[in-house]
Amino acid sequence: MALIGTLVEKLLPKGSITLITPGKSPSTYGRGGGKHLTVRFTDRKVAFDIMRNPRLGFGEAYMDGRLIIEDGTILDLVEMITGANRWEHGGAGRKALRKGKFNLLRLFRRNTAVRSKRNVAHHYDLKDDLYEAFLDDDRQYSCAYFTDPGNSLEQAQSDKKAHIAAKLALEPGQHVLDIGCGDGALLDHLQRERGCSGYGIEIADENVLACVKRGVNVIQANLDQGLAIFDDDTFDVVLQIDTLQNLRNAETMLRETARVGKVGIVAFPNFAHWPNRLSIVRGRMPVTKRLPYQWYDTPNIRVGTFKDFEVASPRRTA
Repeated sequence: MALIGTLVEKLLPKGSITLITPGKSPSTYGRGGGKHLTVRFTDRKVAFDIMRNPRLGFGEAYMDGRLIIEDGTILDLVEMITGANRWEHGGAGRKALRKGKFNLLRLFRRNTAVRSKRNVAHHYDLKDDLYEAFLDDDRQYSCAYFTDPGNSLEQAQSDKKAHIAAKLALEPGQHVLDIGCGDGALLDHLQRERGCSGYGIEIADENVLACVKRGVNVIQANLDQGLAIFDDDTFDVVLQIDTLQNLRNAETMLRETARVGKVGIVAFPNFAHWPNRLSIVRGRMPVTKRLPYQWYDTPNIRVGTFKDFEVASPRRTA
């Protein structure tokens, strides 16, 4: 069996792929019992490039037009491979896909308090003139919510906060912790409009000052160090709104959220949303309203999907 056939056999515990390569008869690999696709290589070097580094070689061959799916789409092929090798199940297929991955960077990923603060300051501690040029009066830098296209930006941002508050279904008198509270706008809204009380946690100097100006109780702290300052069940609700993707130690924060709060509410960009998947298929990292940064300047240090979270959260919070 050709080496590329051995790789396909490892990747497909279910389903099959027929490979058509120049100068050779078509060969079918996989155990069957599922979906079937026919894939054509336009030159003999495609198989070598994929074997050398499956993650990179596969994508580049497709983008260069050297790997063609004859009876389906690239999404069909991606779903066939990834669906048979889910990360929570492990298996030989995952190990085969990791070939060529550079692991030395792990040595440099320690996120100290100093480094974390410097990274946040680089993205958020900017001059007021910049924010005043394109944000509303309340300086909300997340997406507005336009119930009417004719509404002003100020009205749309106010509607956004009301919309989020309604989805949270908080009751008057509840004690709330907002992890990564930013400038405190959401917590301020919950205090004024919903009758809640609580604290925000933030590391950026400018955001901490903004919280103080709003009259929001704020603690400046590095979230990767956990929430040891709070006892168990201190809060009725703990919010992690667009915070999880910025944390290096997300596992710790999920456990801490479950420990200090009776209820935890987590929101993050879903990397499996179809526009993001389409962007990846085209060979580019997604840039959307929920993921507005380029790959080289993003503060997000991890990406995940709702399915990943469903699988991981019972284990992390148990």
